[in-house]
Amino acid sequence: MISLRNKIIALVFIFFVTGNFCLAQQEPSRTDLLKQEIKKAKTIENAEPLLAELLNICTKDNKFTDFFDFLKTLEKNKLFKRSPVFYYYRALAIFRQIQFLEENKVWQELFDNKEVYLADLGRALDKAQKLNTTLNPLALRLEFLQCRINQDDEKAWIVSLENLFRSAREYLKTGSDTQVIRDIADELYREKKVSYARKFYSIYVSKISQSDISQDELKKLAEEFLKENKTDLAVSLYGAYLEKISSDTKQDKGIIAKKMFDIATEFIHPGWQEGIDPFFAENVYKEIESSYGLEDFDEINQYRRAYNLERIKEFESSYSEYRKLIDLFPNYQDKDRIYFRLGIFSAYIFDNIDQARVYFLKVVNEFPQSVDYLNSIYHLGLLDHWQGNLEKAKEFYNTILEKTKDLKDKPDIVPLAETRLKEITEAKEIEYNLRMFLEAVLNQKEEKPYLRLALFARHAKDYLDKNVLFETISYFTDTACLQQEFTYLWSGQLGTNQNPLNDYKFETKYKDPGTKVVNVVLVAPSSAISGTIEMANIYNE
Repeated sequence: MISLRNKIIALVFIFFVTGNFCLAQQEPSRTDLLKQEIKKAKTIENAEPLLAELLNICTKDNKFTDFFDFLKTLEKNKLFKRSPVFYYYRALAIFRQIQFLEENKVWQELFDNKEVYLADLGRALDKAQKLNTTLNPLALRLEFLQCRINQDDEKAWIVSLENLFRSAREYLKTGSDTQVIRDIADELYREKKVSYARKFYSIYVSKISQSDISQDELKKLAEEFLKENKTDLAVSLYGAYLEKISSDTKQDKGIIAKKMFDIATEFIHPGWQEGIDPFFAENVYKEIESSYGLEDFDEINQYRRAYNLERIKEFESSYSEYRKLIDLFPNYQDKDRIYFRLGIFSAYIFDNIDQARVYFLKVVNEFPQSVDYLNSIYHLGLLDHWQGNLEKAKEFYNTILEKTKDLKDKPDIVPLAETRLKEITEAKEIEYNLRMFLEAVLNQKEEKPYLRLALFARHAKDYLDKNVLFETISYFTDTACLQQEFTYLWSGQLGTNQNPLNDYKFETKYKDPGTKVVNVVLVAPSSAISGTIEMANIYNE
């Protein structure tokens, strides 16, 4: 038996639970609150954003009838009945309703009512345009809605968009409300009209950059564009942001420099993935150096700059920045790997064998534990081999075999050394692919080669047993036309794919860590045309 006391407690509990539930049920929804606020608005300027929010909610929930019913309650309201804003939102709601029916394939309703909807839309739009007599943000929204109505007619669509773009540029000469331009650009971008979206974004960014927008707001906007993968627009805004902070005399120079370094880091090519805009990053580095000198560069940023230049194949500048890294930071922890890169650049990019030897010997003599120690010995041997110093070359190759004789898993440089040694002992020429490469890069006679060749590793930094793609880009220097009609000969540290096809790219994996040097040369029927190298850094997990 349940006691009277327990019955009372249960009834009280039920009362509070159901009572609170009923109260919760009676709380007004967001749409109800918006409707109340719209009716209480004293000006159209106050009501307009509320109408926009209400329409967005009704669009999301497919409650167009509810929106139209609410608009009817405003028809006799003095604030709305002669306002173009009222008719604009009616027209926009009809347009969105048609869109909803099309996107959700509600064909029967669309077939039965589309003509009626379009006629109603046209009347509302015409009314709004007649009531709105100035070139203001609403005029642009009305014109854009007219464009979207015309989008099934490609010719009319293009003409109307061009007219809208001219109107937008004219408005921005004196108008300050840039949000309408952004909204138009965003909508075009969502509808995959990317080329036109970018035109509107460009004038939006230009206007914003020249406005009195705060540094923080400008940076936030740039970050937003970057997150949306609108890189060119983000670059423009970051450029404007850099101008603002650079001219800010109230900020400490060290703080400004740090902000600039942070931006550069966003855009550099880190090797582990493709860079967002490495060229922009270098422009930022140049601005830092020009404004504040090298004292604000720490070793991390100095390395990033040098490596970023390497990734975009600005080898002379990269070489210079690597040299600064060594000179400014003599205790840099990866100094051995920098020396090795400088040696590769010197030999196979700048055709300076003597200087290359200096760098390779530094690795061999000063860093015997370096991951690039054996690689440096190999390239010392290869350069002597090429120049006919065969006994010296044999010494280097034999050193590699001696250093690795007790290793169960031989690094990939060992079979290359064995092959070179066999060529010498059997009085054979260097293997054809490698010989053609060396002929192309170490016998450079043309002052200005007529064909440029670049080789890219993707990714240029990765772990053991991960796929690395090597891909070339070649073009004639005078015309910039792409050219892929030559024979592609690959050599060097090719990893698990020892026989790449005659193709402009190949994929491979590596079983041991270190800096992997891959060579490629384009060969015409008569001779080697152009050769280049790429380096991929492979790490243990």
